[in-house]
Amino acid sequence: MYSRKQAGLPALFLGLALILAACSTPASESVATPEAQIETVEISAEDAPTQNTESPVSALAFAPDGTAIISGHRDGSIVRHEIGSDVGVMLSGHSQAVTMLDISPDGTQLASIGRDKQTILQSMDGDSVWAMPESLSEPNTIDFSPDGATLAEAFWEQLEFWPMADPSAGAKIAEGLEPSIRLARYAPDGETLAVALANTGLAQPAILHISADNGSILTTVTPAAPVEALIYSPDGASYVTLMKEEVQVWGAESTTPGLTLKRGGVADAVFGAEGATLSMVTLTTNGLQIVTWDIQNDKEIASREEAIEGVTAAAFSPDGAQIAAGKDDGTIVIIPTAQE
Repeated sequence: MYSRKQAGLPALFLGLALILAACSTPASESVATPEAQIETVEISAEDAPTQNTESPVSALAFAPDGTAIISGHRDGSIVRHEIGSDVGVMLSGHSQAVTMLDISPDGTQLASIGRDKQTILQSMDGDSVWAMPESLSEPNTIDFSPDGATLAEAFWEQLEFWPMADPSAGAKIAEGLEPSIRLARYAPDGETLAVALANTGLAQPAILHISADNGSILTTVTPAAPVEALIYSPDGASYVTLMKEEVQVWGAESTTPGLTLKRGGVADAVFGAEGATLSMVTLTTNGLQIVTWDIQNDKEIASREEAIEGVTAAAFSPDGAQIAAGKDDGTIVIIPTAQE
């Protein structure tokens, strides 16, 4: 057992910027070519509860029920935005850029990591905040278990499991994992995690499927390149790995990918409700490219460009119906994934 005592609370950063276009378009797996109409509402500093921040968006996370979105910024600030509201709430932030946000399955807790090597846990209303002891290295990823009882935190050197009932009790460290951990992601059933290892030296990149109970390695597969993100289908039967120049779709029990797409720079992806399609969003010089792929028939079934200036981050809503695009001026635009 690895224990670290709770650190002091981080400083609260001032600032707020928000552009929201609430869209009610349902998720769709059909071809949709018309461009989305984006309506924006901008909050001025005098209308907002805190000062305005123009720091570029560096991380985004939707609440599980899709009613709110959290934005992390390069200046370390974190803001909660209610979908359909023109007022945001500033939460406790970091002293350097926010690199990742994750919300507990019940939507009550927010975890964040940043370039300051800090991990912050706080309630979504910002009333309670816990700052983990500063690490020697920067955390790579965080992921709540499906039951919300544990937070898995991946460092290059090790994988830590923090108990949410009492984070101050310290973290358990998974044993037997080689340094070079890029990310860790829980399977939807919570029984296993996928742990992606980088390509170090002569070694090949790898994905280890480990037991969530004791950390033992169950299976190992070899992706085409180091994995930058991994997303499971809702039923856990499949997962997709995003890499610098490729996207691969895997069966949960497979040792080889069932589909490889030559698509680079994908920022986020989401499976359709039945796991039959995969929607992907890529940041471009002009905004976003949104593509939906028929996995079984290996063909593109929808594609469109969205002209949005200065996009720095993008994320799908949990149901895949919407995409949030964070911009370099600190604002957010929300658009539908598909248009009928």
